[in-house]
Amino acid sequence: DLEIKQIFFPFINELFISVLQITRSAEQAAHAAAQYLPAESIVRVLKPITEQAKYPMNQSAITMLQKTIEFMNKDTCLDLMPEMIPSLLTSWDNETSSVRKAAVFCLVSIYLVVGD
Repeated sequence: DLEIKQIFFPFINELFISVLQITRSAEQAAHAAAQYLPAESIVRVLKPITEQAKYPMNQSAITMLQKTIEFMNKDTCLDLMPEMIPSLLTSWDNETSSVRKAAVFCLVSIYLVVGD
């Protein structure tokens, strides 16, 4: 353990910069996918992840779903609600607070697209 720390310590700045760059690139890729890929396909791919995956994978799927919803029109969102709502309600009851928060934000995004 100490040996590993001694090996990586001189490179800690570069390591963290690389991790941050990778994280930013992943966020950009998710944003582009949400914007340009068919919403129906994204929802169908993310649904089992939001339902079955553990934290942090489920939270990432919910966050990507939220971004996808933000690019949907009202009719598409209404059509996909039966696929999205049940898993979001289940996630709302998740033991991890950040997953619950992501589910609530996602539900709010649906409301903002669909309205009353």
